[in-house]
Amino acid sequence: MTRYQGTNTYPQNPIIKAQTKTYSFSYEIIQEGYYPLSPILVYTFPSNKYKIPDKYIVKTTFGKRSNQQIIKCSINYINNKPLYRIKFEDQIVESKKSASEAANLYQDALNKIAQLKNSYKLHGSTQLNGIEILDYNYKILKRFEKINIEIIV
Repeated sequence: MTRYQGTNTYPQNPIIKAQTKTYSFSYEIIQEGYYPLSPILVYTFPSNKYKIPDKYIVKTTFGKRSNQQIIKCSINYINNKPLYRIKFEDQIVESKKSASEAANLYQDALNKIAQLKNSYKLHGSTQLNGIEILDYNYKILKRFEKINIEIIV
């Protein structure tokens, strides 16, 4: 379980900030998107079962202060199925399977770049959470409309 703490005024301010014990997250909602109608609407895996929006774009800044990462994430339905895309530096990774798979493809690509540069490795062997990276869960967004809230995912 991950604990988030944040102080925000979404939707008046499109920037949402959250903090865990080790990382900070900042989400700038560029485009909220919308939920397609059934039977096209897709959900995340059953443990959370969040609706997955179409035409969603968020700029995510995360990591420790000494090594912040900035990525642009989007979800677009292609042939009635979501395509998760993460843009960073001059690269793009995509997944038709899940936000977490896209996040892990991003991690793999970033670690390959780090090996070439002989620099920092993002998360070691830890896998990234797609919901943390894309933050497309509107339930979480709506909770951030209140001040000094705590989210447990």
